[in-house]
Amino acid sequence: MSYLTPQEIFKLVLDSECPTIWKGHVRSLEFAGRFSDGAQILIHRMQRDADLCKRFTGNSSDIPQLIEREAIQPYEIVCLKLAALIIRAGIGASSKGPSFHFMPTANDAKVKFKGDSLEHSTVHPDVVKSVLDMVKGSESQVMDQPFSLLALSPLNKLEFLSVYLLIAYKFSTEMGLAKVQISQSVLDALETTESTCKALLEFWLQART
Repeated sequence: MSYLTPQEIFKLVLDSECPTIWKGHVRSLEFAGRFSDGAQILIHRMQRDADLCKRFTGNSSDIPQLIEREAIQPYEIVCLKLAALIIRAGIGASSKGPSFHFMPTANDAKVKFKGDSLEHSTVHPDVVKSVLDMVKGSESQVMDQPFSLLALSPLNKLEFLSVYLLIAYKFSTEMGLAKVQISQSVLDALETTESTCKALLEFWLQART
């Protein structure tokens, strides 16, 4: 695999076709004109460290710490995932931008989360915060397509439900709704109940105070 400069990967990311929920982040990168210095360091490292590259496209709880240490901008998290996919695929600088159209469904979530626990010990708060940062400004899209969250990060069951409920709470509050709107498709896919969701949301709201 030939080495790609951060600017070459920047161009491939901008040219890539990706799920709608990612496009706002790519536009923010385009507006910035380049990857930040910290992101460029990670791009260099990913091309020399296959394990690090794999961790950016997988479920690694230490990624939020890496992102914080390198002062990565929130919109760059998704763009670095795209960069990691490009690097792992061995796409060359002269290639056409790749196409990433994976959009998880309720059935994908049901299969993924089968047997997962909702014990609070299984959640990584840094992962939840990282995904919430990624979807700022796109909350209405998440409400329309809740399982799109899995295209941003391979969350476990409790992390997914936590992120979804916090987004639903914010959306419902901003819309002036008396009750937090929870999709029946989410309840069915996660095989959970509104009372469980209410208790989990109260846990997170209390943790913020």
